[in-house]
Amino acid sequence: MIEKTYFLANLSELKKVMPWIQEHIAKAGFLQPDIRRIELAMEEALVNIMQHAHLSKTDLVELTCAISDTSIEFILKDKGAPFNPLTSLPQINSTETLEQKKEGGLGLFMIKKFMDELFYERQEPYNVLHLKKRKSQNANRKTEEKKT
Repeated sequence: MIEKTYFLANLSELKKVMPWIQEHIAKAGFLQPDIRRIELAMEEALVNIMQHAHLSKTDLVELTCAISDTSIEFILKDKGAPFNPLTSLPQINSTETLEQKKEGGLGLFMIKKFMDELFYERQEPYNVLHLKKRKSQNANRKTEEKKT
C-alpha cells in the first residue's frame, strides 16, 4: 500500500501530519516501542525540514508512506536548500550531561538510531529523504495472527 499527502512547511502543520503518520504506523502493525521510535524519528525529520530547509511557510512538503508485510517506509520530499542530513551527523560526546550539550544535532542522531534504513538523494529541485523501519519478528507474527 502506498499513500501520499502534502502539507505546508510550517510547524503548525505538525498537528495535522503526525496523526496521518500515526495512522499509517498503526495500519502497518508495529508494536511498542517501535511505534514511538518511528513517531519520534518522523517528527524530528519534519521539524528539521520546517525549521532548516529555508522554505517559505506556504511551500509544500510531500510525504509518501509505503507499507509492506515486513516494513514501513516514509519518503519526505521538499524544495529546500540542498542538504544531506546523513553526511551532517554530529559527533556525540557520551560523557557530557544533557545540560552541557549544545543545542541541535541530537535529532539527526535519533533518526539514525531509531530507523533501520536512511537514504538521501537530490532530485533537482528536491531533497528526498527515505526513512525505513522493518518489523520485528514479533510484529510479523502479530500481523499474521490478525490475517487468520
